[in-house]
Amino acid sequence: FKSSSFRVAGVNILTDSNIPDAFTDALPIFDGSGSNRATIAVTFEVSTDRRNLRDATAHRSLSLFSQSSFDKGNDDLECITIALCHFKSKGSVSAGEGNQDAGDGAGNNNAIRLLASQAVAEWLKGNPTGVDCPNVMIMGDLNAYFKEDPVQYFLNNGYDSLVKEDEGSFVFDGYWGSLDYQLYNEDLFEKVKKFEKIQYNSFESLGL
Repeated sequence: FKSSSFRVAGVNILTDSNIPDAFTDALPIFDGSGSNRATIAVTFEVSTDRRNLRDATAHRSLSLFSQSSFDKGNDDLECITIALCHFKSKGSVSAGEGNQDAGDGAGNNNAIRLLASQAVAEWLKGNPTGVDCPNVMIMGDLNAYFKEDPVQYFLNNGYDSLVKEDEGSFVFDGYWGSLDYQLYNEDLFEKVKKFEKIQYNSFESLGL
């Protein structure tokens, strides 16, 4: 992140030890072999120097990292909480019901990825970084395509994406799609001024 614009105001990590109570019967979700990686949430606040500069140049954008910039002319943009996720892959099968490949295109481990989405969304409601910040982004490798349950859960529960289902970011085995996302809650979505989708590899034929 751009330390000249933001400072870290709070950090927390979601593991099975501090998971919301509603998910304790479904463990492991974030700890142990075959589970999702622990999710880290960081709240960034606009630095004092940048806030003073913003007041003097209110029409410039405020960029946290390369893909997105936000309208810093909006006085409400004083902070951003970002949850960085890495959900279980479609490779080796996790223990637990619903993780076997159901033949619906989601591959292995759809169930444990969906549990991770549900747990992350619930965890973020409680301001886990200790900072009451209304602007929230979920980002990272969800190992799920746009129409799969883990992504759709976020989209149906207060988050939105600037990359839509017909826009991919990479090609794998001759197919294109996205497994990586930036998802914005309503408060943050309306403040996005510029967004650039990164293409991770070229659209080459499988025959090449």
